[in-house]
Amino acid sequence: MSTKAPSDSDKIAIVGASYGGYMTFLATTKLPQLWAAGAAIVGMTDWKEMYELSDALFRSFIERYFGKPEGNPQLYHDRSPINYVENIWAPLLIWHRGNDSRCPLGPVEKFANRLKEQGKKYEMEVVGRGAWSPEDRELGQTVQGCRFLPRQGTENTRVTI
Repeated sequence: MSTKAPSDSDKIAIVGASYGGYMTFLATTKLPQLWAAGAAIVGMTDWKEMYELSDALFRSFIERYFGKPEGNPQLYHDRSPINYVENIWAPLLIWHRGNDSRCPLGPVEKFANRLKEQGKKYEMEVVGRGAWSPEDRELGQTVQGCRFLPRQGTENTRVTI
């Protein structure tokens, strides 16, 4: 994407799942002027807390790109959307699974609480406290995003995935 805001930024939404959900959180907090709406689906909001909550295998993945939190605290802070909630302009859908072992719900709930404290417009849906099939998850994510965007006045919005 361009570093310059497009002229139709009131018509652009960003939607992503997993790492794309993280990118949705990051984009709406770091480049808020670009987005009319966002939908973060099972995204990460706080890398330090993710590191602390992760099993050894996922910690090694995080360390590969970030190092350990105590060795690179500024990078962990800078790449964690939770530290920039005040920047959000656009309505945000947060769709998360309640039983996701790879991306725990706790940090996302903290993000949502900050949105609420700051009077930001958002909707949050937590689903799947039991087992879901991949097809069920994908359908639920897609349906919720399709319901959310038109309610934000973005019926003709171009979605960036």
